[in-house]
Amino acid sequence: MPWTRDALVGWQQRVDPLADAATEGMGPGAPQMLWEQVVERAELGHQGARVFIEQTRELPTWCDAASLERGRAIVVELGMEMALVLTAGGLIEGYAAPSLSTPLIWTGRLKTDAARRLYETGQMVHNARAPGGLAPDGLGRRTVLQVRVLHSVVRRHLESKGYVGPDGGRAIHQLDMAHTATTFSHKGLEKLPHLGIHLTPAERFDVHHFFRVVNHLHGVDEALLPETPRETAEFTDFLDAWRFDLDFAEGAELARAALRGLAGEPPFFLPEAALTTLACLCMSAEQAERWGLQSDPWWSRLFAGLARGNRLATGTTRRFRSLGKLRARASVALYGRTLVARLGNDPARRAFGMVAGEEHTLGPGLERPSWMVRAKV
Repeated sequence: MPWTRDALVGWQQRVDPLADAATEGMGPGAPQMLWEQVVERAELGHQGARVFIEQTRELPTWCDAASLERGRAIVVELGMEMALVLTAGGLIEGYAAPSLSTPLIWTGRLKTDAARRLYETGQMVHNARAPGGLAPDGLGRRTVLQVRVLHSVVRRHLESKGYVGPDGGRAIHQLDMAHTATTFSHKGLEKLPHLGIHLTPAERFDVHHFFRVVNHLHGVDEALLPETPRETAEFTDFLDAWRFDLDFAEGAELARAALRGLAGEPPFFLPEAALTTLACLCMSAEQAERWGLQSDPWWSRLFAGLARGNRLATGTTRRFRSLGKLRARASVALYGRTLVARLGNDPARRAFGMVAGEEHTLGPGLERPSWMVRAKV
């Protein structure tokens, strides 16, 4: 469908009535605590909370279970590469949208700990891609819904303080939620070739479908979740051209702060120059120039070499599936261990609780070897 401002501007006043009814009257708090409040409310007969729990237990009728599982498996296989392009690419680039960044600036999250917020976003994706993660009682589904409940409570808190978005819209409105969703359903896939990863059209569709389901659970209206990768690409380009403001000084400041905060951090252990170079690769040349971000020639050559090596490695692991599974398991285990290390060892003290797989003997590797499953280790 052709996207127009006239058709979409009304979504700036629409939010998430299902979640808002569940959290009515609730004050700010830790995401885990807020989620437990909603569950307890539902058990005690609170109408809004009960309907929210019931309606978010089932996947949408348009969900193709086979495509969802194939997409999940690809996200597991390409976990490290996707995490890198999402972190240094799509999420950093998105700070150019004032209405996306301003609620976070008001709450103080971005200025106090931008890197931790990115790790928490990684935790949501990590938990969602776990085996059974999006099942009715899956850890991934619960994490996504915790984020949704948090956004509802934050929205009410901001608006009680008189918040009006820079676009005149409500806090965390549907159009902003849909714009953020494109980071996962499109931008991550679009930027993978910078690391030598090229998906087939069928693979792109399955990964897109996986994230479309995740974004649905996150509360994005189906009217703003295009069905195909091509439609989502058009939607993303339209929103970027409309919503990005490259003169938004706070956006540039937040981007630089996030890159500094991630420098040298696991699981990538890349210096700021490398992360900045990748960020420049993943955004427009105009945005990089206006934000004062410069590619390092040495790291540019290294990323080009990495892309060539990754193409060879990916071809090999796809020819020999056992190697592919080993690579995926090692990649996910490393990322899971990183989340535990950076977010803390005690799930009760983290914002969003458990990291998928951390209860297993070998740590958060998600896909345990078959012999461990048989032995119930």
